[in-house]
Amino acid sequence: MNYHLGAGKDRGLKNLRQRWVLCALLLSTLSGWLITLDDRYALLVIGLLLFVVVYQYPIVGLVLMMALVPLGSIRLPMLTASKAAGWLTFAAWLARKLFRRESFDRILDESKSLSPIVAFSVWAVLSVGWSTYYGDWWFSVRSYVQLLLLILLLIDLVDSEEKIKWLFIALIVSASLSSLAAGVQFFVGGGSWTERVTGLHTDPNKLASTLAVAIPLSFYFLFSVKSWAARILFFSVIAVLSLGVAVSLSRTGWISLFIIILLGMRTSIADKRAKVWRLLFVLFLLVISLVWILSSFDAFYVMEKRLLALFPGRASILSTLSRLPTWRVAGIMIGENWLLGVGSGNFVPLFPQFQALYKGPAAVYYGIGDRKAAHNAFIEIWAELGLVGLLIFGVILLQAFANLRKTRTVCARTNLLDGALTDWLGIAVLVYVFFGIFLNIEESKILWGFVGLTIAMRRLGETGTREIACIDVS
Repeated sequence: MNYHLGAGKDRGLKNLRQRWVLCALLLSTLSGWLITLDDRYALLVIGLLLFVVVYQYPIVGLVLMMALVPLGSIRLPMLTASKAAGWLTFAAWLARKLFRRESFDRILDESKSLSPIVAFSVWAVLSVGWSTYYGDWWFSVRSYVQLLLLILLLIDLVDSEEKIKWLFIALIVSASLSSLAAGVQFFVGGGSWTERVTGLHTDPNKLASTLAVAIPLSFYFLFSVKSWAARILFFSVIAVLSLGVAVSLSRTGWISLFIIILLGMRTSIADKRAKVWRLLFVLFLLVISLVWILSSFDAFYVMEKRLLALFPGRASILSTLSRLPTWRVAGIMIGENWLLGVGSGNFVPLFPQFQALYKGPAAVYYGIGDRKAAHNAFIEIWAELGLVGLLIFGVILLQAFANLRKTRTVCARTNLLDGALTDWLGIAVLVYVFFGIFLNIEESKILWGFVGLTIAMRRLGETGTREIACIDVS
């Protein structure tokens, strides 16, 4: 009886594979025919083929999306290639769930962890209701909803340590390519320190932040691989990534390199780890408070004005002269809407209105009247979503670090090296959050992807499966 049951199962799997092979052949034939008709069908054909692959292996879609994040310059007619890969993965995942009648148990089991993330997305939608301006709200709300869907995908699909590593490798490889492109742009341009490079990204600051988070992940592989050839490879990758951060001329990127070095050294000390995380978070809050306080003094304007007089060619680099007054204007905006905010996506459209109330010495300098962002994720969230939205966002970040600490506590019960994965991911998350002091990261796939991974890793650690390398092998 058992033999027949096994045979029936084998025949079923064989028939399933035959159907997929037949489907792939039909799509390939259709693809060739459509491409011969018109080149515009090429994207449709590629999308269909990828949909078939991702439907069968959904993790491939996540790996592809992660690989395309550092390659922001690659765009489709309506959106970036990374977003296209994300939507394609979600569509294939949802179709697979519906047609195969697969359960959503993993997502439902994490309802408590997802509650602040869902609350943040819902609050972003509700903030439009009491707003007096409806300019760019749809784009902002859509971004938050997309990022929520990304977290759902990560929780459901990332069920092994191997998949986590593949996601990290995809990010590292594409970040290395973008860093190499940045190096070529810099040295071909004569090594000018007055011109910023973007690599394969669209913005030098985004390039620096992406490369900076890839460095701690590369350190993990450097210390975990056994082969000397692999160690040399990852050491070279770290050197390339660091070079890319340097030539991006991002001050935050330069500071992040020192943070990575200091925290990387700290990962070798296992005792009092919980106190270390609390200390780091307190220091992080102090840095935010210090920047906010110093932004209210016009001495920075005078100091940087003198620096620009000494180094006139670096006006595009020393942009603090515009960011500090921008934060002053944001302070006025927050002061009048401190609890509920001005509505999701309305910081930029309403900025000139509140700038008219700012009378500081740098009120019209550096073109701050045409701001594309607040250059501070926390300030912009507070201005748009109010204190309520900022507190929810803070809970999400605290929960991410708490998930890493719980996972590390479970892994510490064994002597397996893979427990260090949580340490280096924690450094990457902290570095990226640090970028949020000077950049807008609240709608970044990297940030929310890391948040989803912390939930998935904690879940794997609590279940005690081998996938997260937390089993007793004695």
